Amino acid sequence: MSDTANESTADEKATLVEEPEEPIKLLPDGMPDMSDEEETPKSMIKEVLGSIMSPLPLGFVGVLVVIGLLGGWLIYALAGDKIDTKIDVDKGFLFLAAIVFGRMVLQLNFFPMQYKSKIMKGKSKNLRTNMAIYKPLNQEGGTDEKSAAIVMVAEGNVGKYNRANRSLTHFTETVPSVLFMLFLVGPVFPQAAFGIVVVYSLGRVLHQRGEAESYGAHGKGFMLSLLSTFVLEGLCWICAVKSFFPDLPLPQF
Repeated sequence: MSDTANESTADEKATLVEEPEEPIKLLPDGMPDMSDEEETPKSMIKEVLGSIMSPLPLGFVGVLVVIGLLGGWLIYALAGDKIDTKIDVDKGFLFLAAIVFGRMVLQLNFFPMQYKSKIMKGKSKNLRTNMAIYKPLNQEGGTDEKSAAIVMVAEGNVGKYNRANRSLTHFTETVPSVLFMLFLVGPVFPQAAFGIVVVYSLGRVLHQRGEAESYGAHGKGFMLSLLSTFVLEGLCWICAVKSFFPDLPLPQF
């Protein structure tokens, strides 16, 4: 084999070898150094249109809203003509209340993320599981910038125990909106409600087991539970519209 062929083979093998991830630069207290992160200012228009509380937000949440609306409409369309008789015309504002409550729960959960991005990197892995960062008090009753940050143990079974409980806390943070919407749309769409709860439950179990192993492995479970929640919201939108406008024809199969 020629030298050129050998060099070509070596180059091909080199491309298959992943470059080691650059270690995160740390501050004296052990937290990531965020000085190299550039903060992109948001315009007021983007702030308003991107708000989770808007009917159709921009970005990731907006995509979930559209998927939820399509899922809700599909369930309604397959339910048949008699489904309209199950929608109480006096509960339109109650369905809207459930939607607003659900968005509020999301808003409260997403709001701390803007500060999280300023103290942790996306590749900070298990550090991102921490809901709070602690430091010991100094003699003046404050904290020292360079004193070691106190976080949850991330290694071994203790780390898995901590992250499994963090997933449980996330469940208690988000489940109220699911229950609110479920009790409203359940009597109207009982079979769909059952299916949504099955998917949501599967998502929460996968979320906990994944996060117990390592931060980031909870992603599939998170998406399943989030998608099922937005399908419930979509059903609430359908019920609200039919409650306010009972004679409005919506496409059905």
